[in-house]
Amino acid sequence: MSILIAEMIRSRWAHGLALVVVVLSLVLPDDGVRGLSGKPLQLCYFVTATGKPCPGCGLTRSFIHLAHLRAERSVSFHPAGLVLFPFTVYLSALLLVSPGRRERMAVAVMRRGLPVNVVSILLGVAFFAYGIWRIVWLIQTRQAWP
Repeated sequence: MSILIAEMIRSRWAHGLALVVVVLSLVLPDDGVRGLSGKPLQLCYFVTATGKPCPGCGLTRSFIHLAHLRAERSVSFHPAGLVLFPFTVYLSALLLVSPGRRERMAVAVMRRGLPVNVVSILLGVAFFAYGIWRIVWLIQTRQAWP
C-alpha cells in the first residue's frame, strides 16, 4: 500500500484526476444528478443488478456534500467520504508542488511503509465492513436503497 500511495504522490495524472473529482464535487448539485426524465441517474451497476448498494455506493454524494460543507449529510451517504475526500483534495493540491518535493514526500511515505500499510489496510477493512453491514441491514429491514 505504501508503494501505491507513494506512486500517487509522484503521479501528475493522479493529481489531475483528483482535481477533476474535487471540481466536480463543487459544481454538481447536492440533490443528485438527474436524467432527461427528471429521475436521479443510477450509475452503479451493482445497484442496477441487485437493488442493494455496493460498498462504495454513496461516495459521490458524500464528496459533493463535503465540498458544499455539509459533513453531517455527507456521512449519511458514506462515512468513508470523511477520509477519502480530504485525501483527494490533498492529491489535487500536489499539482502545485515541485517534482523534487513530491519525490521527497514519496520517499518519506516509503520509509514509513509499515504504519502506512497498517492504516491503509484498516481503512480498507472498515470500508468493506461498512458496505457489507449496510447491505445486510437493508436486506433485514427490507428497505430500498435511495
